[in-house]
Order: sequence, then structure tokens, then C-alpha cells
Amino acid sequence: MDKIDEQDGNYNPEDASEKNIVEYDFNTAGKLIRSEPISTKDFWEYQNFIGRP
Repeated sequence: MDKIDEQDGNYNPEDASEKNIVEYDFNTAGKLIRSEPISTKDFWEYQNFIGRP
């Protein structure tokens, strides 16, 4: 992931690039069918969703 300076908030949340976390999609047989980079904004939204009631 790109360097993030969270204290200053100077990062682009729509920064989907090859350096970021990659989203993987698998079919029912477990074979990779698609992979793509996700933005920092999407990453944090996914993190906040997981584990919440």
C-alpha cells in the first residue's frame, strides 16, 4: 500500500493501484477468476464492516 500519513490526512482515498491491496474473486471450485487492486477507501470500508454486529 502507498505510504499514508494519517495524522495529516494527506492521502488519496481513491488510489487503486497495483501497489495496494488486491481483491481476489474465486469460483466455487476455488480457482481464481479475477483479481484487481482496491482503493484505500474501499480497504478501510471492508475493515470496518468485518467484525461489526
